[in-house]
Amino acid sequence: MSTNYADWPGKSRIVIPLRNTLSAGPRGLIDSDEVSRPEVTQTMPPTPENLQERRDIVNIREREIQREEQAIQQREEQLRQQQQPQQQPNQQQANQQQPNQQQNNQQPQPQNQQQQQQANQQQPNQQQNNQQQPQQQSPQQQPSQQQTAEQQEIQRAREELQQREENLQRDRQEIQRQEQQVAQAPQQARPAERQPVDPVLFLLVDNDPNAAQLTILDAAQRRSLVRSDLNTIRNRKYIDLNDGYLVIAGREGGDAAVRLVVVDKEKLAILRTGKNDIHPDSDLAVQGQNIYAVVRDGGATKLGLFNSALELVRQSTVNVKPQSVIQVQAQRLLVQGSDGRVLFLNPTSLEQIFEVRP
Repeated sequence: MSTNYADWPGKSRIVIPLRNTLSAGPRGLIDSDEVSRPEVTQTMPPTPENLQERRDIVNIREREIQREEQAIQQREEQLRQQQQPQQQPNQQQANQQQPNQQQNNQQPQPQNQQQQQQANQQQPNQQQNNQQQPQQQSPQQQPSQQQTAEQQEIQRAREELQQREENLQRDRQEIQRQEQQVAQAPQQARPAERQPVDPVLFLLVDNDPNAAQLTILDAAQRRSLVRSDLNTIRNRKYIDLNDGYLVIAGREGGDAAVRLVVVDKEKLAILRTGKNDIHPDSDLAVQGQNIYAVVRDGGATKLGLFNSALELVRQSTVNVKPQSVIQVQAQRLLVQGSDGRVLFLNPTSLEQIFEVRP
């Protein structure tokens, strides 16, 4: 998977391994053993966080094994109950044949020589039939193909379950060994993030004052921590908001545009961008949740009021000077009109209260 979120739509391929189990059926469970294979765990440094994640996975695997053991026992019991009705009719038939056999044994002996000879001739055939009879098994005594397949499936499930239990025990021992090593490690060998950090935000400029870039410096370690990819910040100004830093950024010409932009405070990555064109020389001001900047309105320039989502709420009816300072007070807002007059506006409605000629 790409590390750039813009490449995700329609291009991501995620493979989820599934396992056949008696408890959940074919492909009924996610194969949690896959994420515990050595080629996966060897890539995880033995930190307390990683070891806790591995222990959580081991606990999940243990619960899966317990459910599978219960399912195997239930299947074995069902198979025994299916075989019992087949054995009972066979026993009843044997009990019925026993009196007949005793009756045959009690028949009177032949009274003449001819009957004795006939009996002697029939005796070998009878013995031969008696010898062949135990070798023949009634269809009811033979297990069905379905029962044989179920026995084989249960045996396969037991062998697989035994292998999973052995792997689980080995992983538990490995996690316990690594936890002991982490606990016994000397304090000086711990990660360096415990060193003091003194972050300082600074706006870097090049020869072009409209190509500035935010960066976070570590004054304690005298190093650069992070630098924003946004390198077209204008007028050397940024404002600290609750969730990021507000700037005016961009260029004019072609498909380029100058917009309001908010970057996050840790990575200085772009959080959101406005949709309205901002004059490249505009000042920037904030009061509460209200954001003020000079917007383009055709060939004219107006004072725009934006919300925290950088959406244009309203704009002034009077034209303002693009390079004017925007000064916000408690109940009024001061901005310079296009003819040079100082306009006093309502900070919420942007309606003109009065004007003063300097």
